[in-house]
Amino acid sequence: MFEGLLGFTLIILLIISLILNIIQLVKIKNLNRELREVGARVTVTKDELAQIRRRLEKMKGEL
Repeated sequence: MFEGLLGFTLIILLIISLILNIIQLVKIKNLNRELREVGARVTVTKDELAQIRRRLEKMKGEL
């Protein structure tokens, strides 16, 4: 009787653990995708900042 209950409890816990791991995997994949998107935007921003600096230095030289 006790062994059957213990086995059933372990199976339920295993199923719950698997479900939580799958949920966590989905969330991690979404976060990785968002991080790549943000990284791409930051790279563009760095390029834009470099162009702004060049323009400012050029204007400074003209003054």
